[in-house]
Amino acid sequence: MIDINDGTAIGIFTTIKDVFLKYDVPIQNAIGFTSDTTNVMLGKHNSVQALLKNEIPHLVVIGCTCHLIHLATSYAIRKLPKNLEDLCRNIPAYFHMSPKRTESLKQFQEFLNIEHHKLLTAANTRWLSLQACVDRILEQYDALKLFFTEAVFEDPSNTNDFIMRSLNNPFNKALLDFMSYVFSITNDFNKFFQSKSPQLYKLPEMVQKTYRPFYAVSSKKSLYSQK
Repeated sequence: MIDINDGTAIGIFTTIKDVFLKYDVPIQNAIGFTSDTTNVMLGKHNSVQALLKNEIPHLVVIGCTCHLIHLATSYAIRKLPKNLEDLCRNIPAYFHMSPKRTESLKQFQEFLNIEHHKLLTAANTRWLSLQACVDRILEQYDALKLFFTEAVFEDPSNTNDFIMRSLNNPFNKALLDFMSYVFSITNDFNKFFQSKSPQLYKLPEMVQKTYRPFYAVSSKKSLYSQK
């Protein structure tokens, strides 16, 4: 690991060159470069890859497949109602650091014979971690509906009212199930390429496997629209 004080494209590029110089390796010997797909790293102009390509024209540049699938999924989910993501973040936040609310929820979990699992919070820096949050809400859905029915009666706040109305909307439940399905596909793709062994040669196969379920749905939709 190399410490970098300058996170600009020039700063990172200079650090890379210094490492090659330190070990007396001509930078022209490099044949490939990969990173996440931020503008600093892979932008068309004045990025790390652009600066490297100026010195190494034959350099093969490949964006991080995990980051690309992350961006594609986050963009696609924007087509769903925004209140779904708000719901997934508001529910864990409501119970976070509140033992009293958590203990109250346990009563409804026991009544419905549901496991005493905590609500999970999605990490802001790892958007696909939202799957764990969605899956846990689906697992605890009936207990949460009972809890917030009581919460709205005892404390009719805007937050309680929003969560209760969202949970009682059957379309939201269906869309959460859909989100869980999509996340399971994209997260499986991500986990595959987080292996410690080289997996790049399997990229075409895995892209096809990931894309196929969505292609099948879009093809059926196109077929029905023509009828």
